[in-house]
Amino acid sequence: MNRIAVWRAHRVPVAPDRSEARPWFVIGAGPAPLRAVLHASAARSGPAVPVVVLGDRFRPDDNEFLLRGLAVARAGSGRLVLVHTGSGGGSLLNCAVAEDGRLSAIEIELSGGATPPAVEAAIAFAGHHADGYRHVEIDGNGNAWRTGWSDVDFPCVDPARMRGEVLITGGLGGLGIRVAGMLRARTGIRPVLLDDLGRGEISGDVHAALARLKSSGGTTVLDADVTDLAQVRTVLAARQVTGIVHCAGDVRGGFVASATASRLAALQAPKVTGLRNVLAAVDRGALRRLITFGSITARSPHSNMGAYALANELLRRSTIAAADDLPGCGCTAVEWSLFSGAGQAHRMGAVRQARSMGMPPVPLQAGMDVLLRLFTNPSTDSLAVTGLGDRTFPPGP
Repeated sequence: MNRIAVWRAHRVPVAPDRSEARPWFVIGAGPAPLRAVLHASAARSGPAVPVVVLGDRFRPDDNEFLLRGLAVARAGSGRLVLVHTGSGGGSLLNCAVAEDGRLSAIEIELSGGATPPAVEAAIAFAGHHADGYRHVEIDGNGNAWRTGWSDVDFPCVDPARMRGEVLITGGLGGLGIRVAGMLRARTGIRPVLLDDLGRGEISGDVHAALARLKSSGGTTVLDADVTDLAQVRTVLAARQVTGIVHCAGDVRGGFVASATASRLAALQAPKVTGLRNVLAAVDRGALRRLITFGSITARSPHSNMGAYALANELLRRSTIAAADDLPGCGCTAVEWSLFSGAGQAHRMGAVRQARSMGMPPVPLQAGMDVLLRLFTNPSTDSLAVTGLGDRTFPPGP
């Protein structure tokens, strides 16, 4: 596609290198059988290696477990292992390693559950020391893969005019309002903009875009905090929502070493809790399209953005998990690089710095064209979108 690249993850088979028994320091509340095997397989001497064990869904206490594991690693061996059955959390470790050259980490995802072959393979991978950060996925038979990337394209489409309404969370943000304008102009849908009007003043360019939308008719603005289920249910009662574009979220920087569990949770709330709330408030049977706006930071480490990366990783996982309960709806998690022309990174002046780091931004119009193609070709998928020629993506193995 012109000026942008769209990427889809794929599996690349891997095998563990030479492994050694380690004295594991187990943290977390993941599957008890997995924790028991780790305790039983631990060596009796040598520097302890923290192993954070999480379950199939990310829970509030998991933020504290991840931070505790990192603290133990910094104070000791410098190594950290994360093992989980689907919760995620590796994006935070990836950023922590990028910020602190003394750290190394491996994330081991048991996608087929904590079966004996999977646990045996996980211990073999955990026992091998490697610099940097690695992610390995292991199925129930003990087969292992790393993530590779392929660029993909989508055919040009003649957008069908959709029925019902499309809900856009964060609808009065710089990207949300552009999404609404594009969908209104190209598909004829009726956008419903959901935002917390008490959070602050609306910028002048958003005011102008909103005025243009309202002049075309059929646009609704709803005032609610997306993290408050009661508010969301009240404003969405009786609305005929057939599509959702979840743009709500905050951007805040900060080094992982200074992060707290409460700060991590605060960034996760509008993305993860917000998605859960809007899905609970609409008629799921009528829903045909769900697209969530994530960030490339969840896939490729960016210094000072660990908390934001984790929030977006959890959003991606929540989007794909939601598809299980939405059989008639295409669910796509899109992890964007920063935009030029709109969005928080553009407003904060980060585009110039990103260019200097080899990260060309996603031009606004090109990004909206990708979104339109995704909206009119519903499927359950996870995609990354970058500016063309981005030297930081795809990340190395």
